Amino acid sequence: MYFNKIHHPYNFVPLKTHTTDSSLRLQDMGDDVFHLSMTDPARWDQPSYGSLIQEDSVSFSAASSYTVVFEDSGAISASDGAEALLSPYAPLPFGVLKDSWVWCFSLEDSMHFYGMGEKNVGFEKSGLRTKFWNTDVWADFGDEDINNGVTDPMYASFPVLIIRKQDHWLAMIVPTAFPVFMDTGARQVIEGVADAGADDQFFYLGASGSSPELYLIVDRDPLVLTSKIQRLSGVTPRPPLWALGYHQSRWGYSTCRHLHDLDRKFREYRIPCDGLWIDIDYMEGYRVFSLNEQVAPDLEDQLLALRDKGRRVVPILDPGVKVDHDFAVCTDGLDKNIFCKTSEGKPFIGFVWPGASYFPDFSKEEGRYWWSAYTKELSSKGFEGFWIDMNDPSTGSVELYDMLFRDGSLAHEAYHNAYGLGMAEATFKGLANADEGKRPFVLTRSGTIGSSRYGAMWTGDNNSNYHHLRKGLEMVLSLSISGMPFAGSDVGGFGADAYKKNYIDWFKTTYLLPLMRNHSADGTREQEPWKFDEQTLQITGTCIRARYALLPYLYQLFIREEASGFPMIRPMIYQYPDDQRFTETAHQFMIGEDLMQAPNLWEESFEGAHGVSIPEGRWIDLYDGIWQNGPCEYELVEKAESLHLFARAGAVIPVEADIDSCDSTDDIDLSRVSFLIIVDPDEKTPHRRSYIYTYDDGISYAYRDGGESTIRIEYQVQDHELQITADTEGLKFYCLGAPSSISVNRRQKERSICKIPVDGMNCRVLQVL
Repeated sequence: MYFNKIHHPYNFVPLKTHTTDSSLRLQDMGDDVFHLSMTDPARWDQPSYGSLIQEDSVSFSAASSYTVVFEDSGAISASDGAEALLSPYAPLPFGVLKDSWVWCFSLEDSMHFYGMGEKNVGFEKSGLRTKFWNTDVWADFGDEDINNGVTDPMYASFPVLIIRKQDHWLAMIVPTAFPVFMDTGARQVIEGVADAGADDQFFYLGASGSSPELYLIVDRDPLVLTSKIQRLSGVTPRPPLWALGYHQSRWGYSTCRHLHDLDRKFREYRIPCDGLWIDIDYMEGYRVFSLNEQVAPDLEDQLLALRDKGRRVVPILDPGVKVDHDFAVCTDGLDKNIFCKTSEGKPFIGFVWPGASYFPDFSKEEGRYWWSAYTKELSSKGFEGFWIDMNDPSTGSVELYDMLFRDGSLAHEAYHNAYGLGMAEATFKGLANADEGKRPFVLTRSGTIGSSRYGAMWTGDNNSNYHHLRKGLEMVLSLSISGMPFAGSDVGGFGADAYKKNYIDWFKTTYLLPLMRNHSADGTREQEPWKFDEQTLQITGTCIRARYALLPYLYQLFIREEASGFPMIRPMIYQYPDDQRFTETAHQFMIGEDLMQAPNLWEESFEGAHGVSIPEGRWIDLYDGIWQNGPCEYELVEKAESLHLFARAGAVIPVEADIDSCDSTDDIDLSRVSFLIIVDPDEKTPHRRSYIYTYDDGISYAYRDGGESTIRIEYQVQDHELQITADTEGLKFYCLGAPSSISVNRRQKERSICKIPVDGMNCRVLQVL
């Protein structure tokens, strides 16, 4: 397959006639979510995996206020009643080319494009030509492109196109596992030099193989739009709290001795860490679900000992099953007809880490069940999470199209992009079945729409340089608004040798992303925090401790995501859509609605300054206590040890103190949680705020049956007096920017008020906590 070539509408023809079996369907699902589909068995007759959207699991109750029209020609238009928001491209609003189809729309100067999930092409997506086809990046692209260029497509496919047209936002989701293509007004050039003279003002999207299907969503608020995308794709279930901690990984950790050594070092340097990860070396000859002889004898006792110290061990799983007729997993899969087939009915063979390998067919229910049973068995030894790799699927040098699904009846391209989704589902269910009371944790490299239902994703193999630091952040932000909110990149870079400044900036950039895992390749410089100099150890340790201090805040964002689909991290333009400075910004971002990061993403000296765009409102830098009155531009003085984090005036930030210890983070002990209230010292107008804090046991599903509690906090500022009420006793509060006096409002007798310490917390808040 050509990654950089896609279908062009000039080769398509209009849909002129309909057969008696064909139909067009427009469904208004409510709340300005529309489902459009077209069937014609005469044209789209090959077997399909089906839609990636599970409509029966989501409902939208509000009436739609926008109008969408689906004409017999296939043309789609949308309006708010007074203004056209989406207009069909008149020369070809819809076209067909054998079993491929395309929708074309007029391109307007006021449009901007976002989303598309894991695309290594920049945050704003105008002028882009792209294909959605999961690749094994390091096997499919050259070194120069990998190190400092563009590798598109990448490991995961999220065909979610987000369009901004002035005050309106639209999203188009193509819910198929077949290859999807999009063009947002890319120029047509000859060999990258001469203009081909075909730069008409239109954009388009389509697919090959599947019947036409599209979800169209409209809203004035980009965050609400994203919540609808997420609810359609599937919200991420509340993860176990330990999954939000810091994770240490390396290709090369192969024995329990490595893990105990890590535990001792983290304790020695008083750095919290929840996850210790082991790569393919723990297996016997890279045979999946096996254990090498150094690991196997007392594994359960070793994992229990580590668990008692607050460490979870997370092993890797690859889908390739070694072709070895003395290997029980292999012979069992053959006996039960589990593996993918060729067109000749033979089990398909690719070449990956074990050598010649069979591949489970996750498109079949029995294939997923088979995998989940082995996952359950391995999990019972004491593993509470797995990371799944090579599920693009990677087949080495072997042609992918020879790999068929559903006993050879389903073409490779019909399920290729969903292979990682099927593996994640099976792994998740295996973990769930191993201990029905615990929430599973699965991290996947590959996936597509719907992968959010089964855990987290990382952006795959990266390198230790600033190009990958910037691109990783762009991709995580794009994934967050495209239906995959639990995401992160390998901190420090997986490939090449990490070096001091870049390594530090990785930590300072990613310490509040949904996933924080430090991972590196065998043969590269070891990159545990203590493997550099004392300054690096201190700075990276501070970043990790800051993450743990803010775990209560991060956990609230995950709780809200499951409830409503709002992402944990947001691009600036999503939180402040009226601020045009943020149209293409990915170097600043929001963590929830109250915290903002503006890290240094460029290879410069530690001592210096870089510009920060402060949005509207009043903001305090929690590192140096300096207030900024937005909107404004601010030169941020950067030092090696500085950890700048901006908080919005009026916010209530739950934080956890005493996190130098490495105790388990099964739950957040309420006795250690304090509430940081950000009060603008210059605010003259009386105002009142309220905040609800939710907490549970952090590990089980009891919260779904009433096993969670909430605390309601209210505060008001009037005449330079701060009054706080809460419905729970014994809470601790800190106040930044405190008024001249603080008093207790005792008129509401059913609520208890705690004492409020105000003791010089105005600078370097996170370090003090």
